[in-house]
Amino acid sequence: IIVSGFFTEVTSNTSTASIFLPVLDSVATSSGIHPAFLILPCTLAVSLAFMLPIATPPNAIVFASGAIRVIDMIKTGIVMNLIGFLVIFIAANTWMPKIFDINEQTTAYFFNITYVVRSSVGNL
Repeated sequence: IIVSGFFTEVTSNTSTASIFLPVLDSVATSSGIHPAFLILPCTLAVSLAFMLPIATPPNAIVFASGAIRVIDMIKTGIVMNLIGFLVIFIAANTWMPKIFDINEQTTAYFFNITYVVRSSVGNL
């Protein structure tokens, strides 16, 4: 969560997600955990681009007005990012498993289907 959140400060949210999500999917699958446990928090974290003018177009517009300096954006952005990381961490460990019905049974079912599909495709 933290790495993808800070990475999105210097790249676009879409490119950050397209880099991290396939990697996290592979890590989760090879670790035997449901991919949603890693993918959903990362998807939320890449939206935490508050610190730099280059992070998002709205940040650039506000900075271009001349009303604030980069150091002001960094100070405020760090606080907002830390709060965002905390909320995402809490949500990922409490609400997300209940909302998306992710538990050991659904994880076992997911991996069983993944195995069947991958082995079927491999035989073609």
